[in-house]
Amino acid sequence: ILIIIVVIIAGFSLVQAKNYDPLLPTGVAGVGRASALTFFAMLGFDSATSLAEETVNPERVMPRAILWTVAITTVMYMCISMVFCGLVPHTQIDDAAPLAHAFRVRGAPILATVIA
Repeated sequence: ILIIIVVIIAGFSLVQAKNYDPLLPTGVAGVGRASALTFFAMLGFDSATSLAEETVNPERVMPRAILWTVAITTVMYMCISMVFCGLVPHTQIDDAAPLAHAFRVRGAPILATVIA
């Protein structure tokens, strides 16, 4: 989680507002594809319910834990997406290592190496 937070903070300092234009370069269909990938990336949080038998008050603790986990993960996904979209124009995105390449292009090779 520390690396993700560092990437978000460092990334926001390297963002160029001009990279957000056009806002939806692949249209609404691209947003749908990205949303579907994010949805599948977030599957698995329900596996935390297997730990319910080890908690003191599972009826109270487990729903809160799952909601907090999903909320924090969603905010992190949103921040990483905002940083990534602002680092490089959509035409320069590298499919092999998109985030690392974006940091390399913006002049942060050490951070790119940590990410890769």
